[in-house]
Amino acid sequence: EGVRVEVADDKKSSIDFALWKHAEPEHLMRWNSPWGVGYPGWHTECSVMSVKYLGQPFDIHGGGLENVFPHHECEIAQSEAATGKKFANYWIHNNMVTVDGVKMGKSLGNSIMIKDIVKKYKPLAVRFFILNSHYRSPLDFSDKALDAAQKGYEKLMQNIARIFKLQEKTTDGRDEKFEEKIAEFEKQFYVEMDDDFNTPRAVAAVFSFLKEVNGWIESNSVYPKDTVDKLIAVIKVTVDDILGLIKEDSVEAPSKEADVDGIIRILLDLRNKFRAQKQFDLADEIRDRLKEINIEIKDTKDGTFWEWV
Repeated sequence: EGVRVEVADDKKSSIDFALWKHAEPEHLMRWNSPWGVGYPGWHTECSVMSVKYLGQPFDIHGGGLENVFPHHECEIAQSEAATGKKFANYWIHNNMVTVDGVKMGKSLGNSIMIKDIVKKYKPLAVRFFILNSHYRSPLDFSDKALDAAQKGYEKLMQNIARIFKLQEKTTDGRDEKFEEKIAEFEKQFYVEMDDDFNTPRAVAAVFSFLKEVNGWIESNSVYPKDTVDKLIAVIKVTVDDILGLIKEDSVEAPSKEADVDGIIRILLDLRNKFRAQKQFDLADEIRDRLKEINIEIKDTKDGTFWEWV
């Protein structure tokens, strides 16, 4: 009581809050009401909009950790008092946002506007960056972190595009053993999301699964249609519908310019020829140059394969 500001004299209780506020003559918002000329309180605005558009109760209410008191507590109090119904089923409060380790705030002059961020980074790369931190953990913005997120996002999209391209190489049938892998991934993804929206672990599950997918792609030349359809359906639900990371034009059949797999296979053929001719320096140079752009070459008894790292 009275910690932030002195308790107003006209309150019957220190925990009372205004549903309707008196408007001074110069105030921009002025409406006539049974309680005089004024405007709705901040808490009232949110309850009215939530209930109008989402019903009551609605499922998830988000917001910043700093809004638990007084804002969200007041929303609950007034909404449930007015209707006798529960206001919201779940509350998800994200932690503070920092910039290079310092709390973001207008008074500190270190606020970052979304419109400025997306001039430098892809909007979905920014989303990818946010998803890699649990919503209840502090989120620290920095150019270094966003650069890394953009690279990670591009790597993800390259893998997704490669999967969608499999539709051009399908044959009848199914690979039941690999479909078990698909089912295992889907189950693990939901386990992580059901654990308090643990998006960092869900994203990690996606990347772990993509490694298995790449191994499966490399060990085959044609792909059973039923299995490819199932793979693409699961990717769409997890990476697109739930995480919201796929833009349609980034996963449609890539153009010839974007046929990364085809280009790398040409390089691998050249590397194998150099090795057969004992020109190991040139073969190693191809391997090393590819590694510089996060492409790892693996020589196995079944042949030479590549994957994003």
